[in-house]
Amino acid sequence: MPCITNIDNNTAATAICPTNDKLITLLLDDNTQPLITRMTWLDFKTCASKVNTLQTVTDNYNYTSTSFYLIDGISGETTIGITNDGLGNGELTVKNAGNPSITLYGIDGKIEFVGPLSPNNDPGTTGQILISAGASAPPTWVTQTIVSSGTYLPTLTSGSNVASSSITTCQYIRVGNVVTVSGRVDIAGSVGANTYTSIGMTCPITPNFTTCNEAGGTGSVFQDTTKLTGGFLADCADGAKIAFSFYAPDTASHNFSFSFTYKIA
Repeated sequence: MPCITNIDNNTAATAICPTNDKLITLLLDDNTQPLITRMTWLDFKTCASKVNTLQTVTDNYNYTSTSFYLIDGISGETTIGITNDGLGNGELTVKNAGNPSITLYGIDGKIEFVGPLSPNNDPGTTGQILISAGASAPPTWVTQTIVSSGTYLPTLTSGSNVASSSITTCQYIRVGNVVTVSGRVDIAGSVGANTYTSIGMTCPITPNFTTCNEAGGTGSVFQDTTKLTGGFLADCADGAKIAFSFYAPDTASHNFSFSFTYKIA
């Protein structure tokens, strides 16, 4: 196996062309510093038309900052680059067609991906999260369960037998595609005598109801002797609202504390 040794510091080793596909080893050293820290470049030629280059760049020969690049001899593009700043901080970049596809930063601990992250050749789909599959298997993509909460002020729409209505700010919690809402609504009927009374209410996250059973809940009055109760169903006439109904015993305003749950889609 051919071998070059004891190269003088001023000697330029521009290229080594192996024959018969034999492995070439280049030893670079002197009595004080490994010469590799002061090299400019090395070319490894496998044939006349294909060249792969290992390039090293130093910081004015101060031995403090060194960079190594593996260059595609056909395109001239860097495919792998390793750099350091002389302060113990390194950077590794792997490129595709000359553009960084993944960069690992030792300085601040960041990893940047330009393309998809594909464990087991699976890039997942938009919105999924990566879950560990244990020590002996690659992680897998799973659909994330949405969990959120907040407050909102519903808009009321009078239905049957409503003289007046008002509502306070409500609270809600969402888990996946199911939302639970609670609050208080005040309703007065136009006519008493246990007359059917209904009102529509907007939802914090707009649903798309197609059947009445996609929502349900109850409202009750505990502040007067009537002890009224009412029920919630999805508003089949307006798929974006929920409907509350009860039987009004009189024309007084009654305060219903309520809770309902509905399916978003």
